[in-house]
Amino acid sequence: MATDLADRQVNETVFYFPFNKPEMSAEKAHSDILGKLKKLVFPTLFLSSLEEVKWRADKETGEYTKKIIAKRKQTNSIFYEKVELSQQIGLQQTKEKLYLFNHSSEENSYSVGFFLDKEGKLMPTQFYAFCFFPTKVTTNLNFIIHAAFLLTDSREGIKVSDEHNINIIEKLANLSADSLMVLKELKLIDDNIFNILPYQKESFFEKVWDEDECEDIDKPKFLAPFYEKIKDKID
Repeated sequence: MATDLADRQVNETVFYFPFNKPEMSAEKAHSDILGKLKKLVFPTLFLSSLEEVKWRADKETGEYTKKIIAKRKQTNSIFYEKVELSQQIGLQQTKEKLYLFNHSSEENSYSVGFFLDKEGKLMPTQFYAFCFFPTKVTTNLNFIIHAAFLLTDSREGIKVSDEHNINIIEKLANLSADSLMVLKELKLIDDNIFNILPYQKESFFEKVWDEDECEDIDKPKFLAPFYEKIKDKID
């Protein structure tokens, strides 16, 4: 046991944040922080060394956990996992399962994930693009994507004109298309797949895009590789 804090183990790190903003009361800060802790979105999913997040308040507790149910290597740099994510807020528990496809190398690590319903079938889900944690950039894809994007100063937007991000989107699009072959092997491809894939050009590009999410408004072009690579794979 460490000597500086009674509850800290010697191999643990403590972050101390003083809540000393004069314009905000302690009660307001407590309420705001507690509200955020209750609504974390998959905080363990894309952090490979993090398996759980726990928090404790005076009268409430919460926990987010990640469990790898199965893992298989496809190539030297690509593997997929079946992941179970659990969220426990007080007495209320929810679970999500997904197949997460990962590419990992010294240069880039990125992932795409397809969620499963209670019967174990693929289901469409929409989330913000992730850069380890969720940004504020909607993708209008019915699966989740993650990469080490270069973000705007607010850390909420993606620089869609940046060459690094353009290359990453191309790689994510290839990974999402290649993952279809694995999903087929797992017998998860049925007619419902067309509710998940952006296979119709008109419906994909005619979505409403939020101009405030990025530093410019050419997001349909930025995300076009997903339509193009998936279309090539299923044709």
